[in-house]
Amino acid sequence: MRAYEELPGAKGRRIFYRPERIAAREAFGAVLPTVEIGDRSHLLDDLSMSGLSVVGANDSHAPGAHVLVRLRVGEALLHEGAARIRRIDRTPTGQRTAMQMDSGYLDVRHLVAKHQELMLERDLDRAVVPDDSLVPADYRRHLSDVLFTFREFRTIADQTEARIRANGGDVEGPEAQRFLTRCEERLVPAWQAFWTKANSLVEPIRYDADALAATKRYTERVLTPEMMGGAICRRSYEKPLGYPGDFQIMNQVYDWQRVGTTLYDKLQHRLGLEIAACVASRAELVRDAMDEEICRHPERVTHITSLGCGSAREVIGYLDAANIGGEANFTLIDQDQGALSYAYERTYPAVIRHGGQVNVQCLNASFIQLLRTGELFGKLPTQDMIYSVGLLDYFQARRARSFISALYDQLSPGGLLMIANMKDVDISCFWPMEFICDWTVVYRTADEMRALATGLDGAEIEVRDDSSARVCMLYVRKPR
Repeated sequence: MRAYEELPGAKGRRIFYRPERIAAREAFGAVLPTVEIGDRSHLLDDLSMSGLSVVGANDSHAPGAHVLVRLRVGEALLHEGAARIRRIDRTPTGQRTAMQMDSGYLDVRHLVAKHQELMLERDLDRAVVPDDSLVPADYRRHLSDVLFTFREFRTIADQTEARIRANGGDVEGPEAQRFLTRCEERLVPAWQAFWTKANSLVEPIRYDADALAATKRYTERVLTPEMMGGAICRRSYEKPLGYPGDFQIMNQVYDWQRVGTTLYDKLQHRLGLEIAACVASRAELVRDAMDEEICRHPERVTHITSLGCGSAREVIGYLDAANIGGEANFTLIDQDQGALSYAYERTYPAVIRHGGQVNVQCLNASFIQLLRTGELFGKLPTQDMIYSVGLLDYFQARRARSFISALYDQLSPGGLLMIANMKDVDISCFWPMEFICDWTVVYRTADEMRALATGLDGAEIEVRDDSSARVCMLYVRKPR
């Protein structure tokens, strides 16, 4: 216990108390209130008793302007009051406008309680009257077929497991492994066919926001629970670190093990691995390019940077080789300290073994810092190779072009930029990721990938598919 005179208090400007600002998603969850300023709607960013901030489209209002603010959930009004614009900032996600209430205050607890009541009312109504008109009938029948097949395999797997355990075996033993192999030979091709057909069934509603939301909800209630025994789908759906695609999910793909406490869980995990198989195949393209770039410069150190590196398994795998073609310095950048720890602990022994021929350094940067490439690369030498295989999927076209251009500027003459993106194709990951795992990314064609690199001075541009044909890899070579 500390004495009163040991309590530190605040320093500098923080000595002036300000009401706590609460992130909108922390307060309201997935369905945020709409903020109306005049006749325009905005996305709520955060709020406190004294004010709020929004992000979204640019407004003509300037700091100091007085505006009428309404918070709504659907048509229901949560709050209405006068406010004054205090500050406008430009951010990577758009304009951010901070406002202070002119009259009254925001009763945050009351707003949250009212929002929860409205959400409960909505959910109860939808449970009684499902959105049948928005969910295609052919799609509902298709999900029924998928679920029937899964349940058949579940029944067989449960019966087989009971017999194996009764005879003193377990799900890791040789009899269980033989059974899983026989199941996978039948279930994986069936799953691929189900998946491809589902892609075609949801394509007509892809850009219909209401139908898309209703069909996702239907899928998450009907099919997603069946697949939650699979470790990779469960982690993708639950997002324990707060975002999809964390490094532990990637590691599950690279490890490709039969994970699960029951035979059926192991089968479901195998289907989840099939969805994410392109994670490993896109890394093969990176490793091949890495080897080529290092061999291109045998007389000097080759500088290579991975942006959003995750567990950097392609670097780990490359350094596992007994010999490499030259000297290399790897810079691994990610927002997840755990991912960097994993990568460093597994590359450091190889760095020692290669006797100073290679070096690995790790930079821990926030997502916003990842977008501000000039700050990250400011203290680094120009790079011979820069690659990013898991970021562009989350960027719309304007930001993606800016991101690619900024990275291109950091290349040495003759340097290579490699950017991966999920491919928009009939066998894409769109249906299993978006509808089953609630994992939203941007899918692009090869032509759309090329267009993102147009206008780069003297660039040699090429797009290749990975071996799964579900990833586009953009190659941009800077002239010497």
